[in-house]
Amino acid sequence: MKRLLAVFLILPFLSGCGEFSQRVKDLVVNTLAIDNDMHLVATTSLDLGGIVLPNIKHDVIHPKLGKLGLLSIHGDNQVSFQLNISVLTPNLNVSDAILPNGKKVPLIGDLPTVVLPVKGTGASFYITLAKGAAVVGFALPFKNFGGELGEDLGSFSVIPTFQVKDFKVSGGLFYGENPGESGLGAFIDISDLLARAFPNTGVQPPILIEDDGLELDYEESIYTKDEEKASGRYLRDLHNEGRVLELY
Repeated sequence: MKRLLAVFLILPFLSGCGEFSQRVKDLVVNTLAIDNDMHLVATTSLDLGGIVLPNIKHDVIHPKLGKLGLLSIHGDNQVSFQLNISVLTPNLNVSDAILPNGKKVPLIGDLPTVVLPVKGTGASFYITLAKGAAVVGFALPFKNFGGELGEDLGSFSVIPTFQVKDFKVSGGLFYGENPGESGLGAFIDISDLLARAFPNTGVQPPILIEDDGLELDYEESIYTKDEEKASGRYLRDLHNEGRVLELY
């Protein structure tokens, strides 16, 4: 029986006082070999103040390859996932990395990306696997989150990039003008992790983009002070309300 590897990550989100605060207690991201396939496994514990996430489990499905993994969200604000990346091949259709609100995904920028929908939800995983430039992340849009702010200010994202131990991480909130366009996202630079993966697992990580010299975009998330403050006030209001979010 395969041993399940638990990986913990606490991401930064807006504090109740309206300032963006990096609330990181630990970050460990790793690979796991199962039946000669390489899996990415993670558990993210989110600090969202008084906002509560729903308890759900949904499959991660590729239209051609079928089930590739599982997304689990717990009411204690933990988001866990396991993804089989070995079945991803260079001949898959790739697309631009776009958040539900139409903005580009931090770190990935303009790099070609495989987008994996989470069955029964509006959530998606984003995977870029190039030589020396690899990212895995997710966007979780919610039914009862952010719409009023997006209507007032238009579409914007407050997703800064920061260093956690050996990893670059982008984590935060995005807002859109229409239903299903607002939520939270987290994206992890796993370039160095995959470079170390083969000696650790005995399984070669896949490469979806053969071009050499590709680089991640650490400047992609751009937002104004007014947008940051508005997002902080909005999160504080939801904190006071004690709202339970519903996945779109």
